[in-house]
Amino acid sequence: MPVHTSEIWDALIYPSFLGKEVRSAQAAYLSDLLMGHLDYTERGAATSDTKWGATVQADIDAERRIVPAGSFGARFKRPALASAEKLLRSGDLANMVSTADSFFRRHRITPTLVASIAPYRSRQMDLVTAAATDIAHFGPVKAVLWLHDFGLGQDFAPPNLHIRHFLREQGFSDASLDDDADGMHALSVVCQRAREVASLVGRDVGRIVSARLCQHAAWLWETCRGLLASHHKASRLTVRRLLKFLDSREWTPETLADEVGNIERIEIIEQDLASFV
Repeated sequence: MPVHTSEIWDALIYPSFLGKEVRSAQAAYLSDLLMGHLDYTERGAATSDTKWGATVQADIDAERRIVPAGSFGARFKRPALASAEKLLRSGDLANMVSTADSFFRRHRITPTLVASIAPYRSRQMDLVTAAATDIAHFGPVKAVLWLHDFGLGQDFAPPNLHIRHFLREQGFSDASLDDDADGMHALSVVCQRAREVASLVGRDVGRIVSARLCQHAAWLWETCRGLLASHHKASRLTVRRLLKFLDSREWTPETLADEVGNIERIEIIEQDLASFV
């Protein structure tokens, strides 16, 4: 559990950069690059400092210069930088920071609040709903991932494309699985179905398995398949084949998650997976 309010705030930054065209590794890269402008102590600067936008743009430009087109890592880094620049120039990034600050003050977001709602699924869902609707350009996917980052929401799964695709492949046919990921109805259905999958998996392995753990495993599999799409090999990567890849490296799933979440490693992992399958 978080000790300082700043930890809860900083957990917002990574999911804020996620999008349909922005992978986890890219969002983490942008979070690391721009955290100095977006952390808890700087949250007021987005609207009060007239030079804030220019300093953020300067960091984006500086990073782009050291990642020229065609260089190692550029295939993932340059689109990520373009995405951040678009958020900045449209005003969406400043608006997110400003509305998040208002959300924190209005709901009195502190470690004390987090600890008080930890035993209650319904109160955690209330917080997800409030964050998804009150913070501009956030939505339920990012709100769930935000809770996950500081230890809440173990019974929740974000209704992103990866998880909804995984659930459809498992035979679930709820109409909301085809809804926009920002729809609140999709959130409740995805969470319920993820809990059902977790219950089945838990029964098979003989221990309690959380919906969060199941969605993380599904995200890892779908992410690896996504990396193979450009090689036309995505369909070859079954769960069994992915486990064999892990065995060949003597890796845990956590190690693979770290690898595909690291923008400095993701191209290497893509090539290794493509060669393996």
